[in-house]
Amino acid sequence: MLSQTSARDYLLKLGWMADVGGKHQVKMTKKGCRPITLPQNKGRDYPPGLRSAILREARAGEGSESNVDL
Repeated sequence: MLSQTSARDYLLKLGWMADVGGKHQVKMTKKGCRPITLPQNKGRDYPPGLRSAILREARAGEGSESNVDL
């Protein structure tokens, strides 16, 4: 499953940088890509739709680097 912490760690492996997005959000940025905001979701795992949207945005524009295991 994917939570804010595991999503942040995964995106860091893909070369994204963590930034402060708000009080309970983490904003991930990467040059040439749209920023991704990771909500806290009360510390629970993300629902399937949000999980797939985050992974889709993270892999957009990525080459073979997107094969990093969760």
